[in-house]
Parts: sequence; C-alpha cells; structure tokens
Amino acid sequence: MAFGVNFNYQRNAISILENNDEINMDFGALFTPFRELGFGLMASSLLVVDEDDVPTEFQRPNYVALGATYFYQGQFQFRGDITTFTRGPASGELKYAIGVESSSHEYLRLRMGGVRDEFLKENSYMIGLGFDGPKLRVDYAYKKTTSQPQSQLHSVDLRLSF
Repeated sequence: MAFGVNFNYQRNAISILENNDEINMDFGALFTPFRELGFGLMASSLLVVDEDDVPTEFQRPNYVALGATYFYQGQFQFRGDITTFTRGPASGELKYAIGVESSSHEYLRLRMGGVRDEFLKENSYMIGLGFDGPKLRVDYAYKKTTSQPQSQLHSVDLRLSF
C-alpha cells in the first residue's frame, strides 16, 4: 500500500490588473494485493476554493478517480478507470477509460485505448508506439475524437538518460 499527497499553487491571470491565487491539494493511494494486479484511488483539488477568490472557470477540476491495472503473463497490461467530477460545471458527470499495452518485445511498446467523457459527450480513441531503450525513450501517441472530425492530436515524448 502506498499513499501520496501533492500540494499545488496556481496563479490565475484573469486580466492585466487581476490575479487570483489558488492553493490546493491532491491525494492518491495505490494498493497491489498481487504483483499482477493493482488498484488506485485519486482525489484532486480537495480544498474548497471560494468563487469570490477564484472564479469556477479558472479553478482546477475537482474529481475522484478509481482505476485498476492487470499484467497478463508479463507481456500485456490492461488498464481501466472511472472518474467522477464532484464540483464545478461537470459535477456528477463520469469519464471512463480503458487501455492495453503490449510489451512482448524487449524495447518496443504498443498502446491502444479509449475514453468516454459524459460531460463533453464525446468518445476518443488513442494508439501509441514507444521505444524504451537503456539510454533513450521515445513515445508517439495519436488521439482522435469521434464527435469532432477535425479533432486529432499527435504527440512525441523524448527522454534521454545521462
């Protein structure tokens, strides 16, 4: 069992003359009863922020998420999570995500997943390919939102170890 707490400070520049400061905290817990199985709980923005100090549209989202991961024969990792938003415009809405990662090759990773966001009323799918070498790590990801034909995202992450 592992626990973590994150404290954060965010300055919101609403206009040239007005700044709003938000101090908040997140909490996470991880429980792994077996090497192959893990469960996680995450709560974000636990402190209530006064809307007079920071307008709702500038506040960090407040949510609680529960996730699970399962490793199958050391080559496939299956993930799933559900998130509920507890304050703000998305209050009471859910977000679901599932994914799988293949690590059958020593250095290559293949990832696939999907997300359903009830608040935005949209579905997204993602695919990714990664190289995880001894000194170099490169990840490519593609995300496509099905409700908006023009909405797609490509990303590349490069990490070098010294």
